[in-house]
Amino acid sequence: MTLALGAVALAVAGAAYGVEEFELVAFSVVVLFATGLLVTWSRSFDARRSLVVGIRVPVSEVVVGHPATAELTVTNTGTRTTGPVQLEDPGRRWSLSHPGFSGLSGTRVPSVPSTGTAVAGDLRRFLGEKMKLGDPVRLPGLRTGEQAVVVLPVPTSARGLLTLSPLGVWCEDPLRLFAWKVAAGPPTHVLVCPSPERAPTGPASDPVGGASRPYDSDEHEAAQTQGGDEFRSLRPYVPGDRMTRLHWPSISRTGELTVRDFVEPASGCVTILVDLRSSVHESELSDEPIAFGPRPPGRSSPSTRRSVEAVISRAAGLGLRALDRGRVVELCTSAGERVEIPPGPSAGHDLLCALAVLGPTSGSHAGANRWMQGSAQSAVWAATHTDLADILLVTTRPGETSALPDALAARAERVVVG
Repeated sequence: MTLALGAVALAVAGAAYGVEEFELVAFSVVVLFATGLLVTWSRSFDARRSLVVGIRVPVSEVVVGHPATAELTVTNTGTRTTGPVQLEDPGRRWSLSHPGFSGLSGTRVPSVPSTGTAVAGDLRRFLGEKMKLGDPVRLPGLRTGEQAVVVLPVPTSARGLLTLSPLGVWCEDPLRLFAWKVAAGPPTHVLVCPSPERAPTGPASDPVGGASRPYDSDEHEAAQTQGGDEFRSLRPYVPGDRMTRLHWPSISRTGELTVRDFVEPASGCVTILVDLRSSVHESELSDEPIAFGPRPPGRSSPSTRRSVEAVISRAAGLGLRALDRGRVVELCTSAGERVEIPPGPSAGHDLLCALAVLGPTSGSHAGANRWMQGSAQSAVWAATHTDLADILLVTTRPGETSALPDALAARAERVVVG
């Protein structure tokens, strides 16, 4: 922008005072701009038709603090060699969220597309302004069929759902006066699971109880195909289901094989109540930073995140111990969310994935009023097995007395962290 304003000033001064040198310099700047725009358009014209951007995540679920990478590929599918391009700074495109149980399909990470497509051009003029690409990754020109691979580190320092928004690929002229967006990669998700806190074992320190009962794959397959004795819902038929479980009214209505799904009786269940109320965790103060990158408006403070992480890590340890003892884990949050995880080889994985998407929140209480106190700061639980299951409340010390209604407080065992 400074260069453009200077050229205009020189042209005006040259015309006003008759200084041909000023007019010549101004004309040179105009030619420079026109050349830069022409070169950028020429490069982007080929790149938009030729470049395809894809991304692959070798491991889409990782424990917090463990290294992980994503691989972004830029492929030239055209018939001509493309000019050099730039990839937007990946470090600025990661965002961390905690969508809760309802934010994902079950406890699984959304599928990650393997390829992307070229997008319409987007002209951006720099003209002396600070480049908005951050610290871009520069890629050389690609010949026909050639592919460039960029390894992107995943910031796994904090638990939650990491999302890499579409990374743009840009063409620019040699003097970096103009840039044109020619392609963009697909969005990418990585689920960062909590690290379970393993409390000391023993009769006095083990609130889960029960004898350990490891599950092998054969046992799990039988449990999955035959289920327990308590009806849960209808689900599509999968190979291995017993024919006696077919639900004929649904089959006659929809034409699709449907079976009745049964689970273990509630007496073999452990209900873990995870206290996520912001009012409780904001009172847990600490000076140690734990924030993920720059904290945008509305994100919880580092002290709140630290307190929530401690609660979730303890809940993960308790849940894994209960699953190891062959017990069903009913995971409930103070926002009224609920998920039930039966024991089996993949149960620990499912539990950690479920806990990964939880964040500090006061929660929406709509439709989840099974347990409620009159106070606005009380928790709302959607637990269904509270009459028979062992109930564990995982909370902080400020929430020890305010989380549970009287109907639940007498039966629940409190696990206080912090």
